[in-house]
Amino acid sequence: MLMLTEKLINFAVAYKHMEQIVFRGVISSAGRDKYGDQRYTINVPKSVRDKVSKIAGKEVIVIVILPDDEE
Repeated sequence: MLMLTEKLINFAVAYKHMEQIVFRGVISSAGRDKYGDQRYTINVPKSVRDKVSKIAGKEVIVIVILPDDEE
């Protein structure tokens, strides 16, 4: 339990220094990979396309929040 707490604290400290890009997008099906597993893509709106293009190909942390107005 202590190890998990330390990891969370380290993440919280690093999180303050991480670049954050917030936008409303749609997760769409992107077909299947060579093993037959489903693939997905996130469609990025034009308003943040320049910011996102700088991080294309890099590993990112994705947090998904479903808006209240979606059914």
